[in-house]
Formats: sequence, structure tokens, C-alpha cells
Amino acid sequence: MGCRTTAGGFASLTAAREKANGETNPTSLAALTDKKLRATQAQLCDALSACTELNPVYRRLLKMVVEELQFLVQQILQLEQEMARASTRRQCSGSPRCPV
Repeated sequence: MGCRTTAGGFASLTAAREKANGETNPTSLAALTDKKLRATQAQLCDALSACTELNPVYRRLLKMVVEELQFLVQQILQLEQEMARASTRRQCSGSPRCPV
């Protein structure tokens, strides 16, 4: 039982980052969302079109949150890689055929 990050999870962050950077086209933003969402492209466009004008203060706040989330995702990926390497070393200890 652990935290698993996927490339699909980054798609939603990408859409939020683009919104923070000034993208207002709902179709462009919808194309960047996670494909696992249970919404049609039309539903996503409708939801994303509700906020085509974002106050500059909110845009900066959104950008700060997205940057923080990207940093946390990066740390999670690094920890997962380190745990995988540690697990491989522990399983291979003593075996001459293990690629450590």
C-alpha cells in the first residue's frame, strides 16, 4: 500500500499551470486534463469556460500552488525510486547475479 504517481496525474497539473500562465481557451485546457476523468470533452470545456477571466491575484496564487504541487510530486517520485533501489538491494543481498 503506497502512493503511486502516474503520468496521467501530471496532466491535471499541466492544465492548472497553463491556466495560471494565462491560457483561457477551454478546449486547450480540457485537452491537458487527466484522461481518466469521468467527463466528456464537452463537459470539461463547459466547466473550464466558466472562468475565462481570472483575476491576476488568483492567477498568481494558482501558480504558487501548482509550483508547490510539482515540487511535492518530484519528491514523491524520488522517494519511490529510492525505495525501489533499496528493495532490490535487500532482495539481492548475497546473490552474485543481482544488478545492483
